[in-house]
Amino acid sequence: MVYNKDIQLLTVGFIMNPFSSLKDIVPSHHLHHLDFNADDSALYKNNPHLKREMEKYCQYCGVSHDEIKQFITMAENEIVPQLSDETKPMPTGDRETVLALMWYLTAQTCLTKEQHLRGAMRIEDETGRIVKYMEESLKDDPYCPVYHRISTHMNEYGVVNNGVEFEEGQLPGQNKKNILFMYLPGNEKLHTHGTTYIKFEDAGLPPFWKSGFRSYENFARFNEHAINYLKSRVEYEQTPDYQARRENVPQSYRQRFDTAIKQIYAAKARLPLDSLQDLDLENENENAPTKILKEASRFGISRMIHVLEKEIRDSANREIDGLTEAKQLLQELKQREEEARLRGYRGDIKGSEAVLPSLKNMVQGQQ
Repeated sequence: MVYNKDIQLLTVGFIMNPFSSLKDIVPSHHLHHLDFNADDSALYKNNPHLKREMEKYCQYCGVSHDEIKQFITMAENEIVPQLSDETKPMPTGDRETVLALMWYLTAQTCLTKEQHLRGAMRIEDETGRIVKYMEESLKDDPYCPVYHRISTHMNEYGVVNNGVEFEEGQLPGQNKKNILFMYLPGNEKLHTHGTTYIKFEDAGLPPFWKSGFRSYENFARFNEHAINYLKSRVEYEQTPDYQARRENVPQSYRQRFDTAIKQIYAAKARLPLDSLQDLDLENENENAPTKILKEASRFGISRMIHVLEKEIRDSANREIDGLTEAKQLLQELKQREEEARLRGYRGDIKGSEAVLPSLKNMVQGQQ
């Protein structure tokens, strides 16, 4: 769903874009010298294949593998142990430590075989500690402070979306210059924990009209994002090497879920499936098929599993048969969820986004 305000802002950016050229205006913002002994990385020691996976990122980023390894070492030795411990005070950081955390999380996706150059990740984070750390570390950043922004990603949750800009080549992924991040609460009904959502984007939406953000660079990035957004409505570029880890619910699952719910509804009414057009599918009952379909399609796989389990259980109590599609789809969706649970992830799953366990779980896995 796209709000009117979204359209207005993006349209302004699109119209004004010809007057800006990002490549001509971005100044160099070099990071401080990294001075960590990369041999201290338990991730690299315990996972010999990690070097090969991380080296793939070097051809798309402006960061060398040695710098990536030092970032990861910094995160796993100085940032993550304190950030993962709720009993310890929130650590303070800066642009460099946030980058280190991003590369560390990217390395974790490689270990779960969900690495990507385009897409999103979700990390179990019950109290939103990662988001708080990033907000606090970059709130007064001289290059570009954290800002609130609009986004069509995960807008079904109705939460605050945060953005922060980086120089091209510093972030994991291809041509990424922005981090979109937000805290997503868990669902008591589904027994899921809260998560932090992170997506690396080609450009963000820095509020170039506000004090502290008034620069030609931020103006250009806003426009670049507008153009990319409009392009994404009609095309989606495939990623070389890795598949894109998009949080969108796969279209095949949407279609099969639609069929399964209508199949269940028809079976309950003791009617053939092709007679559904004669029934009221959009009544005010919260269990009406159309409402169930819309809700589950918005929130994704975890919600679909919950609905299918409930409907199949109810149908069994009524001795209703013929729910082959529903049962088969539930089995496939449960497999995705069970794989995530085995890795320690207890948050919601929407689509094919990379999912990671809590930082505490990661630390324990290193030991």
